[in-house]
Amino acid sequence: MPPSKVGRCTVFGELAAGGMATVFVGRLAGAAGFARRVAIKSLHAQYAKDPDFLAMFLDEARLSGRIQHPNVVRVLDVIASESELYLVLEYIEGEALSKLVRLLRARGDFVPVAISVAILIGVLDGLHAAHGACSEDGQPLEIVHRDVSPQNVLVGIDGLPRILDFGIAKAVGRMQTTRGDQLKGKLAYMAPEHLAREGLDRRADVYAAGILLWELLTGARLFQADDEISTFRRALEAKVEPPSSVRPELPKDLDRVVLRALAKSPSERFQTARDFSYELEKSGLAASLRDVSAWVQATAGDSLRERAARLAEYEASHEASRPFTAVDADSSPSTVFPDALAARLRAGDAATAMLATPAERKPTLPSRGWLGAAALMLLLAALGVSRLFRDPTESVVSTTDAAASMPRMPVEVAPPPAPIALSAMPTVEPAGQVPAVSGAETEARRGSPARAAAPAAPPRQPIGKAAPHKKRNCETPFTVDAHGVRVPKLECL
Repeated sequence: MPPSKVGRCTVFGELAAGGMATVFVGRLAGAAGFARRVAIKSLHAQYAKDPDFLAMFLDEARLSGRIQHPNVVRVLDVIASESELYLVLEYIEGEALSKLVRLLRARGDFVPVAISVAILIGVLDGLHAAHGACSEDGQPLEIVHRDVSPQNVLVGIDGLPRILDFGIAKAVGRMQTTRGDQLKGKLAYMAPEHLAREGLDRRADVYAAGILLWELLTGARLFQADDEISTFRRALEAKVEPPSSVRPELPKDLDRVVLRALAKSPSERFQTARDFSYELEKSGLAASLRDVSAWVQATAGDSLRERAARLAEYEASHEASRPFTAVDADSSPSTVFPDALAARLRAGDAATAMLATPAERKPTLPSRGWLGAAALMLLLAALGVSRLFRDPTESVVSTTDAAASMPRMPVEVAPPPAPIALSAMPTVEPAGQVPAVSGAETEARRGSPARAAAPAAPPRQPIGKAAPHKKRNCETPFTVDAHGVRVPKLECL
């Protein structure tokens, strides 16, 4: 029985079991009700006490953490619980490629050519990211997966194939080293140099990917035999036939690509997984992600729906029995909310844990009394300034009857300009200009309410005396705003 809780993860049930570990499905919980579905990988009891297997288990976490690519399953966390270790992996909704192939074989069907090519392109892109991964100080890790097989490829319902299980990967500077008398991996997918216990590099993974493509295209096993000795001999000595020899309807262009990937000599293969992927892309045979997604759901629809219903039941029962708290008791310090923020959580809403809405505040507007006082102060200040610069010769006029309700307010009127002799005016008038007026007309205009025309060159004002302002529509020297407050016109001050 799996533990009910591992660190911040709640374990629901078993998802899959392999030769060395079991994968459970669970939920990784955080503060404020945050949670995400995860896969939790645990070593079998007989291996958990073996230092070599524990070191290999930690290698997987360390190496996978250095690989960031959509076609590689990510390791999210490592949890130590008493004497056991758990890897927390991202949960991929989909099926292992091995199960998809097995379902098709049971129906007597093959993986479509376009689907096979698309899956291999994704696997090769993920392998290339692993081969090029670097350490924290930028040094190449030279990772070799060494176990590329259908069991270690997940095809999601999003159409993305992902490579996983770097537990037996070889890397420079790894904590755990392989014993000299051990062969790790699956014999049917090992490169000749791997079987001969020679040095390995990324081209060994290229060879294994070539075997994977050959089997997807043909629907048959390339080197697999009834026992390990026969499998070992076939993988080391057998001649590889082109895929079209098994299925004549296959495109001949794929024969050349597959046979190059399966060359016995590493120097004759594709030197990188990206080169292999590029050749497959150039063939133009790859299906789209949408097509791969539809194929996965059509092939494994029953098992996917059954698993989805089981997980929904797990999560629903967990939510019903889980009392909500702002912070889980075993949460890491980075997930703890400050007290002031946690106090705003709605304890009664465990599903959403929304922050409480602050009390509504109405905007405050200034009262009319303040507006009136401000207008009065502005008016008094304007009057004070006008009196300061008042000329003794200026006359004072009163307001009209329309402003009789307002206290009388003196308005400064600028003195009329000095008479201008007609002889001083130019005798030639430009076209379109108003003709000059006579002296009598000038005198008559001085006494009229209208202002006489300004001279061409107004006299200089004495220093310390303000220049006269033009008065425009100042019979009523104020306006009334929306609140009924009289506001003086600035041009009339």
